[in-house]
Amino acid sequence: MIFYKKILKLTLLITLITGLGSCTEEEPDIPPMAVISPDSIVTLGQLREMIEPGETHRFVESGKQLFAVVTMDEKNGNIYRQAYIEDTTGGVNLRMNVSADISEGDSIRIALNGSILSYFNNMLQLDSVDGPVRIVIQERNVRKEPELVTIRQILEGNHQARLVKIENAQFLETEMGETWADGFNLTTLNRTLQDCSNNTIIVRTSGYADFANDMLPDGNGEFIGIVTQYRDIWQMVVRDPSELEMNNERCDIAETGVKVFEENFDNGLGSFTAHNILGAQTWSHVTFDDGSAYINGFAGGAVANEDWLVSPQIDLSNYQNAILQIREAINFISSYDDLQVLIATDYESGDPTASGTWVNITGFSRPPGNNWTYVNSGDIDVTQFDGQTIHVALKYTSSTSSASGWQVSRISVLADEI
Repeated sequence: MIFYKKILKLTLLITLITGLGSCTEEEPDIPPMAVISPDSIVTLGQLREMIEPGETHRFVESGKQLFAVVTMDEKNGNIYRQAYIEDTTGGVNLRMNVSADISEGDSIRIALNGSILSYFNNMLQLDSVDGPVRIVIQERNVRKEPELVTIRQILEGNHQARLVKIENAQFLETEMGETWADGFNLTTLNRTLQDCSNNTIIVRTSGYADFANDMLPDGNGEFIGIVTQYRDIWQMVVRDPSELEMNNERCDIAETGVKVFEENFDNGLGSFTAHNILGAQTWSHVTFDDGSAYINGFAGGAVANEDWLVSPQIDLSNYQNAILQIREAINFISSYDDLQVLIATDYESGDPTASGTWVNITGFSRPPGNNWTYVNSGDIDVTQFDGQTIHVALKYTSSTSSASGWQVSRISVLADEI
């Protein structure tokens, strides 16, 4: 009996060992890998074709996936809870409900479920993205080279949210010694970048950027940044000042054309005529910036106003290649639509709301609207008025809910003689 028990134990042991050996020889079970269908992948170019400004698209259980490279992250504070991303077809401003740990150069996949595609003041945004949940990093350090463009090409409108490089660029001479922004008061500021042909574009920097109080580069060279848009105004956002190479000798930019007209408001409202259409507040004169026309619809509270300031007749009958230049400061802004620069060829006299077909001039560099810093517009193309007689007008409006402050210290019209 003892012998048979030993045989039984030995048999069980051999069986167990044999079973274990056979287990090690078999392939382990591997869970099936998730396969992304090509039909679920969308490009940034396709996103841009999905909606027009004013429209919104919500991705609800769509299963759509987007692959892109991060061209700007939020780590230096110049942007917050957002990033800029690109693929080979375009770029977009990525806005997150919760920030993801993504960095410039990351190749990422975004599950679009729950996100919202929309325009904010003409800037396309992929909004409401749950960063930690919806974004997966595919690869690190996938550096994207900036596209070489000119300021004029940017102003044509084909580079929104793209990483670009501008050669032979410099900041305005009047801004030398200024900082990128106001880091003490955490105030965003606009600066003006120009090329050697005097084309200009705004560079907008947050007061929260860790370089806000650094001085602007004072030389000429290569500027790298992201192209953004606010309504009709094209702007640039710098990623990191350390990647700029602007140490060359500055361009000596000669003034364009003949000065056909200029008003610098050093003596009251000068040659301009004020027209009060609505409200008690009117255009007046202040001494800031060596003299400025000034209006503010705030008087113990916001007050409804409409006030015009109209130039004398400006004769361009013997001129071509006309440009307009404005130097202005804006504070407490609610909308640039409340502070319009207009031109008419058929204005005669008196009430400008009853005379003249006024064309709203847009798309030029303007102040940020949150301080009294003066900003030069650069050259504004008004060649559509070549050979004609024009009036330039400043139209101010305010309401009981909002009232901006506006100061204009110079208006000039330049052109080439025919």
